Amino acid sequence: MPGAAAFPFTVMFLRGSNQHAWELLTGSASSEGSLLVKAEERLSLDQRDVEGAAVVRPVGEVDVFTAPLLRERLVDLVEGGSRRVIVDLSDVSFLDSTGLAVLVGVWQRLRNHDGFFAVAAANERIERVLRTTRLDQSLKLHGTVAEAVASSQ
Repeated sequence: MPGAAAFPFTVMFLRGSNQHAWELLTGSASSEGSLLVKAEERLSLDQRDVEGAAVVRPVGEVDVFTAPLLRERLVDLVEGGSRRVIVDLSDVSFLDSTGLAVLVGVWQRLRNHDGFFAVAAANERIERVLRTTRLDQSLKLHGTVAEAVASSQ
């Protein structure tokens, strides 16, 4: 995602005033009462091997600011030779369209390499989004990581 690394921070406002927002954006605010959060602090990525499948578990929110971290990890796996990749969404609290695009992009990469890609353990809200967009069929949505691993063999 071009330019994503150039702005690795999300601005979160703890006070509701427009003046405070302006101060944060212009750099005239004190650090007291404001919070700059790095993408790495909003999303962590755990990775493990389960019966030869690379399982990546994002923890936190996958959105426009954090999705590049997930994309980089998944693309590195595929470029490194992994052909069975499962994303465990059990600890994802939010997934926006940028996160969906990352999942679709990696699924397409693996499909081009005759690989396997699946999504597992999505919460009810994320599962509903995947089903509504019909991505549950392309991305092979599974209830658990164990089901996804079994399906990949």
